[in-house]
Amino acid sequence: MGIPTRLLKDADGNEVIGKVTANPASNTLLDRLKALLTGIVLAAGTNVIGKLAANSGVDIGDVDVLSVAGEKYTTPTHTQPSIGATTTVALVSNTDRLYALFINDSNETIYLKLGANAVMNQGIRLNANGGSYGMSKLLGNLYTGAINGICASGSKVLLVTEGV
Repeated sequence: MGIPTRLLKDADGNEVIGKVTANPASNTLLDRLKALLTGIVLAAGTNVIGKLAANSGVDIGDVDVLSVAGEKYTTPTHTQPSIGATTTVALVSNTDRLYALFINDSNETIYLKLGANAVMNQGIRLNANGGSYGMSKLLGNLYTGAINGICASGSKVLLVTEGV
């Protein structure tokens, strides 16, 4: 026994499942997709949307890869503070900061505290061997004041990248 199939047909009897029209009916999936895509401008002579592989042969022009939603991260600075067993400055205050990334490059948990002395088991925990925390204006969790760190035995490396 076969499964009954019902095809959606237009007024002329043509199957319309998957048919795309220039003016889709309002409040349909196609209408909503069209509304979302309206305003997207492709580079002249291309039909590419999305991520391009290296050596794809598509010239996308002069792209600022460090720009997100109008915020340009043009000056990244990398530091490696040695975090101590007492509160240690991990990143100094900077009102121009747009983002910061902290990566624990040690074998011991590091705790970060925003604008106060770091205390063990309080604040932001960075697990050993790659635990990380990122903050940015774009994410809405940016803090521009001083950030301190602490760990149990001291002399542990924290990788810090700050963008302004």
